[in-house]
Amino acid sequence: AVSLKQEKEKMARMLEEARKQAAAARERKKSKKNKKFDRWLKQNEDERERRAKTWAERIAKENDYIDLIGKLMVAEFLRQSMNKAMGLTAERVLTDTHASEVIAKECREAYGIIFGGLKCRVVVAGS
Repeated sequence: AVSLKQEKEKMARMLEEARKQAAAARERKKSKKNKKFDRWLKQNEDERERRAKTWAERIAKENDYIDLIGKLMVAEFLRQSMNKAMGLTAERVLTDTHASEVIAKECREAYGIIFGGLKCRVVVAGS
């Protein structure tokens, strides 16, 4: 009877040990998944920051080019109208709301033509 009781206790201890090992294995697996997920989140965050920085640089560069095109357009306008309008300056042209809007629109279009490449529309016969 004593050996049977000892055998049952031994089996219970072994079963309990197996449960603990299984629980530890599950935790390790969860931990591994969590680490993988955390690594994935960090990569996504890094990629998002890199894209934001790249777009900010592109937009800043685009705005610089557009400002330069605007200065060139105003300078050419002043050169062409020098004999017609005395005392006309770049500041006076740019302070005029309508003129500055027209210049800004033209500058954006010029930038698109110079750096945007050609946009072609393909027409399929029969459509």
